[in-house]
Amino acid sequence: MNSSYRFSCAFIFALLTATTFAQSSERLTWNFNDPAKTQLTALNPAWTNDLDQTTTTGKGALRIRRTINTPANSFAELPASFGKQPLWILVRVSAWSLSGTTNESVRLGLSSNDEAKSPSVIAQVKFERVEKEMKLTAESFPSSLPGSSLATATVGKGAAGGGVTVLLHIDPVSRTYRASYKLAKSKDWLPLGEGTISKGRTAKFVRLGLSGPFDTNRPEQFDLDEIIVSTSDLSHEQ
Repeated sequence: MNSSYRFSCAFIFALLTATTFAQSSERLTWNFNDPAKTQLTALNPAWTNDLDQTTTTGKGALRIRRTINTPANSFAELPASFGKQPLWILVRVSAWSLSGTTNESVRLGLSSNDEAKSPSVIAQVKFERVEKEMKLTAESFPSSLPGSSLATATVGKGAAGGGVTVLLHIDPVSRTYRASYKLAKSKDWLPLGEGTISKGRTAKFVRLGLSGPFDTNRPEQFDLDEIIVSTSDLSHEQ
């Protein structure tokens, strides 16, 4: 066997291996390392709507700031192949500072449509400031499904906190979802629980949804460091 033949075989094997890996493990990543004041529709991948004063900080975070009566939902389209596969969503939250009289919430999950007024959510994680505490939970829709609302964890004070990582997993084959989280000093994932997802909803979009006013006249904010959507398990991400 001559050297050129061996080289060709090795090259073809490497190419096939790389192609197989790419097909079996796909991901979308937002790390928000964009110039300051970049809005959602200018990110890559782009989102469908800008959410008022929600922009990048220029320091690797997306800072959510929104007044009342402004758009509350934005979507990012998933590759068509994602819809039939198990998916993992990893969300890193670096900081928040919320202290208004009305509760604020941030939801991140998967939807089968991108209708801003009536998203067809499959499952999502929800951060909500309730009085003086920041609460975290996960939920699926419709609410009649078994396990449609998982346990609620207190992950910090509402006025100042952060350093929380959340992992949401959905499996369209078993029709289940589960969620877990880590705090800044945690080594292990802490479970929120597991429930059922709708048979008739296929994951086509990532959805970012907001509720309540993030008072833009005061330094209220909620900073997202990273969002990853992947067809492979993200529980070992550092």
